[in-house]
Amino acid sequence: MDGELFLSPAMIDLAARNHTGEMPNAVLADVFADRNRVEYPAYLAMGFWGRGPGITHVPYGHLTSPRTFGALGRGSAMFWIDPLLDTTMTVLSTGLMDETDNFDRMSALSDLAVSSVVDRAPFDVFGPQAQSDASAWRDSDGLRRRHLPPEPR
Repeated sequence: MDGELFLSPAMIDLAARNHTGEMPNAVLADVFADRNRVEYPAYLAMGFWGRGPGITHVPYGHLTSPRTFGALGRGSAMFWIDPLLDTTMTVLSTGLMDETDNFDRMSALSDLAVSSVVDRAPFDVFGPQAQSDASAWRDSDGLRRRHLPPEPR
């Protein structure tokens, strides 16, 4: 507290790193089978679930950075940490929802939270994993706009 670090940057990097590469998330493939969701990589971090680059169906929303990691409860709890935005979010609610509806709810809440933070430096995609995907975040004028998906060609 008061600006003190509890975990070293190296430990945060280890916990947030994608340890499953591009392996698909077989568990979510079954959960979302009847929802016509596009299959995407698992992005499993060390004991957590990472957001990963691109626009995917994760509970951390679309405005968090690719380095975001956290966990989701069965339908009423979630937390995430975004080391690039220096932001965390915790959600505790009552009442269980269908898993797919819960993903949509948590994603919307995450985007609302990130979009309401105005007292911070502008976001820029950086870091070892984000570097390889930096071109996907560039608009036609060469500026980085991570809140917009790449324009179709």
